[in-house]
Amino acid sequence: MKKVFFACVSAILLSIGCNAFAQKCPPNCTGVTTPVPVGRLYDLKIVSIEPAAALVEHQDITVAFELTVKKYGVVGELKSQQGQVCGVNHRGTCKTIAQLDPDRTYNGQITITAPAAAKNADIAIVLEAAQVCPPGVECFGTETLAEGHSIRPVAADYVVNIDSFTIRHTRAVHEDTLEMNLSAQVPGQRSAEKGACDFVPKPPTYCVTKVKQGDYNNGTYPAKGSTVGLYRLIPEVEPEFTFEYHLINLGTPYEQRAAEKIFNGISDAAAAFMSAYTSASGGSGGGDAWKQVNDFTHKLNALQFGGCDGPVLVGAAALRNQALPGGEASTLDAVTKGTGRYTNTQHSEDYDEINSQDGCGKSPRYDVTYSIVRTTWQPWP
Repeated sequence: MKKVFFACVSAILLSIGCNAFAQKCPPNCTGVTTPVPVGRLYDLKIVSIEPAAALVEHQDITVAFELTVKKYGVVGELKSQQGQVCGVNHRGTCKTIAQLDPDRTYNGQITITAPAAAKNADIAIVLEAAQVCPPGVECFGTETLAEGHSIRPVAADYVVNIDSFTIRHTRAVHEDTLEMNLSAQVPGQRSAEKGACDFVPKPPTYCVTKVKQGDYNNGTYPAKGSTVGLYRLIPEVEPEFTFEYHLINLGTPYEQRAAEKIFNGISDAAAAFMSAYTSASGGSGGGDAWKQVNDFTHKLNALQFGGCDGPVLVGAAALRNQALPGGEASTLDAVTKGTGRYTNTQHSEDYDEINSQDGCGKSPRYDVTYSIVRTTWQPWP
């Protein structure tokens, strides 16, 4: 017992605990100690993040940090050391600390880039210093001395764009006079409220209606003025993202009351369709989705159009924002994470036949190519 006592007292007299001197301390201390060389311990913490509201991926954010430096060991001389606090991958600014003195706390702030969208995104900062090289070896890298982390939700922004349409057969005998309608919504957000298409001021624009495309026969043409957004979603928080579009041939002049009746009918049918069309009810391509698009198509085609007017293509898509087991690769986040864009083409025959009036062209055959563009996307190393 005396050997144990004197071994630990000797350690205390050297201003460090017994653990720093011996691999084994009481009750197994042998009295043989190994002095520990001096060094520094670092504790890096994120104190606050601005803005405090929900973050958007790759935006500039201000991170306030606290760095505490401690000394350990008793043998040797503690050399001077400089460090810097930075964001991961050095996206943003760094704060240089000229001298990392022990028993001191340093406070500061840096500007970094928010990480990619996620429900629990890891906002990380690091304390770095010049790499220590072995004697006679030249090196130029840095080493990480400490890390600080904070978990926050980070959103991504999206728009929907109709890129182009292809006519394989017109509804009219020769040319269709086309107008495009497009709307999108996120359940629980402002875009899903009643009358969202009429919200002022704009942007954001949640609907575009009666966008004139021109007079066309068979061929492929770029769509004009058919973009809606922005829509902001945090992965695994909002349930889904849904949009619908319909392209209509409107080449016959209408007197005001007849035109109002037609356009009100289109608007009412579109609103009802958007309310019913969800991924939960098959909106990602199930049989119920086919029935909903089919019903919407027939409601449009049943309106009192003159001449050869009427819908030529109706389409919709609902992409889940919350992954189902086994469906992680098909979420909105997943399909746009690689390039910032998801593009798809739908065909009129994907759904039910659209019958044209007697004396007009055959049932129209159209394709539409659309894109969901992740406007906040950036490649992340």
